[in-house]
Amino acid sequence: MPYNTKRLIESQGVVVPQVYNPAADQYEPVQGSAATGPRTILYSANGTPLMTDANPGAVKLTGSIVPKEQALPVYQTGGLTVFETIANAVSVPAKASYDFNINPTTEKEIWLAVSIDKQPWSLEGSAHPFYAGVDAGTAMYFPRKNNNAKTFGNASPSVSLHLGQRVSTSVDLIDPANMQEARLYKIPYDRGLKGRVTNYHATDTATVTVKILRVWG
Repeated sequence: MPYNTKRLIESQGVVVPQVYNPAADQYEPVQGSAATGPRTILYSANGTPLMTDANPGAVKLTGSIVPKEQALPVYQTGGLTVFETIANAVSVPAKASYDFNINPTTEKEIWLAVSIDKQPWSLEGSAHPFYAGVDAGTAMYFPRKNNNAKTFGNASPSVSLHLGQRVSTSVDLIDPANMQEARLYKIPYDRGLKGRVTNYHATDTATVTVKILRVWG
């Protein structure tokens, strides 16, 4: 018989501590304590006591009270990286630029990887909150890619870390000498960050691929 058809035990109008015994199909008052004697804590489906104060055990909960169609939030622990393509083999005419959105979220670091078959070229962008436009120069990246006189293929792109701000003597900041120093300047990213690749070749169209490595943790 289902347990909920039985009336709870009361004493002087107050429900007393009790457990349901399925073998006897009734509630039984909980008596005693760990100091004075055993107290039944949990019965199995056939009425066998599973745990008492004198013989404690572990309980394993199976199933779920959450509907299977309801999504649950998932929290990432530890490190996580995502590598995505922003521009794939885009044609950039001579002395022209290609602009793109970086779309940061909560990343700890954002790395940009540029493949380009013409030179010279530059990796430029914005550095909020002071420089909203993509023409804010190259000082928000380390290493900087300013009029770079080298081409890079897809297998070995040119890689730079976005620092979130311009770091140069023009804004009274000492240029970092290495990656360790550059990381000390790194600030949280503004959600409106943009990037730009400029093809400074005098006559030829460049083929440009831009990928972003996002790092959390």
